[in-house]
Amino acid sequence: MGKSIRIVLLSAVALSLHSFAVTQIYAATSSDVPERIHSINFETFNDGIPVDMKVNTGAITGESNTLNLIEQDTTIFVSGRSSLRITATAETDQWRSLSVPIPDDVKRVTVTMMVKGEDLHRELNQFGNRYGGFWYEGLLSSNSNEILQFPAGTFDWTEFTVSLDIEANMAEEVRFTIFSSISGSLWIDNLVFTYDEECPEAVQSIDGPLASYIAELNNPTTFSEVFVPSETPCPDSISEAEALEDVEMMRYLFENAYSGYAYWESNGVDFSAVCDSLNEFIYGNEKVAVVDIERILVLGLARLQDGHFSITGHDRHRFLVRKAPFFTDVLVEKSLAASGDYRVVRSNYESVQPGMLYAGSEENLLEIPSRSGVEQFQLGVFTSGEPTEEEFQFISSSSSSQILSISLPLHPCRLTEWTEPDSAIFSKSVLDGVDLIRISSFRTTNHEEMMQFVASGSDLTTSEKLIVNLMGNGGGSSRYARDFVVGFNEVAHWRMYFAVLWSPAIIGSYATTPVTEDMPESTVQFISSMQESLERLRERPMRGWLQIMDDIPPRRMGNFDGMAVFMMDRGVASSGEALVDYSKSVPGAVIIGENSAGVGTFGEVHSYGLPNSLIRMRIPSKLFLMPGFEEGTGFLPDYWLDSSEPVEEVVDWLNNPDTYQFELPISP
Repeated sequence: MGKSIRIVLLSAVALSLHSFAVTQIYAATSSDVPERIHSINFETFNDGIPVDMKVNTGAITGESNTLNLIEQDTTIFVSGRSSLRITATAETDQWRSLSVPIPDDVKRVTVTMMVKGEDLHRELNQFGNRYGGFWYEGLLSSNSNEILQFPAGTFDWTEFTVSLDIEANMAEEVRFTIFSSISGSLWIDNLVFTYDEECPEAVQSIDGPLASYIAELNNPTTFSEVFVPSETPCPDSISEAEALEDVEMMRYLFENAYSGYAYWESNGVDFSAVCDSLNEFIYGNEKVAVVDIERILVLGLARLQDGHFSITGHDRHRFLVRKAPFFTDVLVEKSLAASGDYRVVRSNYESVQPGMLYAGSEENLLEIPSRSGVEQFQLGVFTSGEPTEEEFQFISSSSSSQILSISLPLHPCRLTEWTEPDSAIFSKSVLDGVDLIRISSFRTTNHEEMMQFVASGSDLTTSEKLIVNLMGNGGGSSRYARDFVVGFNEVAHWRMYFAVLWSPAIIGSYATTPVTEDMPESTVQFISSMQESLERLRERPMRGWLQIMDDIPPRRMGNFDGMAVFMMDRGVASSGEALVDYSKSVPGAVIIGENSAGVGTFGEVHSYGLPNSLIRMRIPSKLFLMPGFEEGTGFLPDYWLDSSEPVEEVVDWLNNPDTYQFELPISP
């Protein structure tokens, strides 16, 4: 019969983060109240469609009107006399799905199914989906989902299970859907539905990396109106009653709006104690200075490490200690001999001469671009401090055993001295035969330039040498980064553990967004839907997590066969760092520069205002746990580059692989 796999997805998969898209275009549902269907064995079909199921348009990827085949298969099945088979080819561009409505009175639902696949693979015109799961009207989206992707390739009959806690997710208009937008054949049999108390016990916690960040999946909370932040300057002081009201709002936002609350509570940041300290300071004071509120608040949150979290009163306060490289002007080369010695090959100091051997810690060896077959390093330190000098150990020659400790000056990475040749957000050019892409932002306010950037990706499929200069890109929308990489590489896989926090505070932040005349209609509709969700939460206030991805597959690789270099510096943050991770799907891609900003574990920032002090708080609501990434450290480059002319340096390295040598600047 094949193996059995039991998978309970805790909440909706964050499809927008995948290298493929999912489109659901559903036909109008019947006004009749759906009955509880307990099983579909695919023994009876009407007009080619299984009884009890509805056919919908799942996606359209072309104009040839070539449909995926939905049919009864009487030759391959698990039990009975037939199964459901969905088949597509490279020419298919009209993708139909099958769905079953779930009754409104159901609180929990579980579906178990037997699935078999043969040669399931993605063609260029395909999204690559093959799933069974639930779509529903949720608090954050009318297309919320909790789905299970089936394997690609060929596999024998396997049991899969997917569940939805309808009550906890406050889901409405739930429908179970089977969808495949991929070439090959997918069989489904023995579809079994269980409801409410018949369902397996709901999972109340998760394991793995996200467990440190998510204390409870769903729990009741209180409802409080949130305030749109004011642009009015903070007053010098407020009354005792006003200050106490602000502290309670602060406490509410910490507990209900911050995706890092549970993590930092268990790592030395006591949010409740901070609020208690403020209350203790405020009690008995007729007037309370706003700067004192800021001071106590910032001091209490000093151990917070979150580049997206900020507080703005009379001053702006951020909570990130960043690690950075500091370099000497000494280059060493690793010996090809068995000894593996590190010999000085370049130096700007009289005390350190070429030919000397480096005898210190390998932590101080920062690898740099070098000619083929050679490993070269620049001596330096990687630290959260601001050192100006450091002692390094050397041996005068291979015939000596005496270790010399020599103090050398340190300087920040010279990438900070690089000046932008022009102010264009996006540019495309060629330098000495190397394709250059410059993109300095992913902000949606620059949508026209972003779409030009995305389109340029499709022009690079045959590029032999490519540099993507990300330096200073502080982020915006990661979809531009994803679509650009897909354009020349077909695949852009952002590997992460992911979750979205929701609560009355977060939904309230969306719902109170001011509507402007130039706002896109889709945004206006979203705000309206959030206002409806807020009313639902007013009646039943809950706090919980959606779109949880607590398991990530191995890196998916694309097909670009040129040499791609992605350049980054300390200014690359947030969605800029997303492109760094997407770049790892490009075969042979190299990242050159310095470590990125390290602003990305907590994201999707909402702005809140305190009603009396007018202090503004920017608080993240999502989790992004990326392997190889640490808040304040970011991603590390494959090669460090201490140069004020980095683009020219990388072009030289690409064009002269057998003779390239990084040269230190001439000492003054």
